[in-house]
Amino acid sequence: MKKSSRWGLSTRAVHAAERSVEGSVSFPIFQTSMFLADDEVAYDDIKYIRHNNLPNQEMLGKKFAALAGTETALPFASGMAAITASLHTYLGAGDKIIAHNTLYGGTYDYLKNELPKLGIETVFVDAGDPNSWPKQGIPNAKLFYIEALTNPLTRIPAIDAVIKYAARFNLKTFIDATFATPVNFRPAERGIDLVMHSASKYLAGHSDLVAGIIAGKQEDINRIKHTSNHLGGCLDPMACHVLTRSLKTLPLRMQRHNENGLALANFLECHDAVSRVYYPGLASHPDHQRAQEFFDGYGGMLGVEMRLTALAEGVVRSTKLFTHAGSLGGVQSLISRPAATSHLALSLDEQRVLGIAPELLRLSCGIEDSEDLITDIQQAIDLTLESKRSI
Repeated sequence: MKKSSRWGLSTRAVHAAERSVEGSVSFPIFQTSMFLADDEVAYDDIKYIRHNNLPNQEMLGKKFAALAGTETALPFASGMAAITASLHTYLGAGDKIIAHNTLYGGTYDYLKNELPKLGIETVFVDAGDPNSWPKQGIPNAKLFYIEALTNPLTRIPAIDAVIKYAARFNLKTFIDATFATPVNFRPAERGIDLVMHSASKYLAGHSDLVAGIIAGKQEDINRIKHTSNHLGGCLDPMACHVLTRSLKTLPLRMQRHNENGLALANFLECHDAVSRVYYPGLASHPDHQRAQEFFDGYGGMLGVEMRLTALAEGVVRSTKLFTHAGSLGGVQSLISRPAATSHLALSLDEQRVLGIAPELLRLSCGIEDSEDLITDIQQAIDLTLESKRSI
């Protein structure tokens, strides 16, 4: 089939990297862990499932790269597997990493508490304020790590300034773009070196798969792949197939996520029970101008600070459509209280520094009808307030 660089994103999602095998319309599942030897010249070329070079693994990488606008991409067994393999490719004892100070709790904990055991130091900075970064650079720094949208306050770093700063001091740039997806933002087009996604979220989109993926230039991904071959965080063929299939509907799903997120944010911003809404599509968001500059859509994730902690706890217990669960990006809407879920591993002081208040809710809007989601939140607020009045 003839491929065209002029294809739109939805067309690429369906057709990129597809090929027929024995007349198949869909690319089949190669449920095998190895292939016959073929006089490979290097260890990493041996066809073996742990080497992430079997047909379903390679096909998934090519399709995602077509969406992300990169030379290639490499799947992993989880987002954290993608992060750790990439970091250990470029960091060693005595090195430093500059990192956004409001990262996802799991990443923050890994950088702060695990990397020091290997002699690697993390320098946390406000990635949204370039004036606060060390003017003379940081000795032995190798990477600048940021998130396109932070979890759960949806803050946006000064991405172009990060790229310029990294170029000045010869740093690799690394971004977690999970919340944005390639539909809303393609960091490589602006000059980011390594683009990571927790594919368990929007990319898979149905809350039934754990995976990660990293995209970038062929040279960089080859280096990371060599590290991954030793660490073993490969994605199995069936999971590759399911994720590849999910990518075909990603643009359609993200359109509805974007619509629902904005509708719910507009509703809650005017609600008496709410003190603040964090959603980059709102003019009140501190990074709204950046969101307009970088993104084609604002996603389905929003942070909502209720007036009282008890009210937040009650709403979590009282929703009917919003399922009380962690994670995000599925077709069904989810609700959680980050202080008790995603950031539970952090101390109260660490939570406070990151802006994780006990009354903060995180809403992940699915693809249901926006009117039903608004009605569900309203009834949960009403039910909680009524129960408090009756005590």
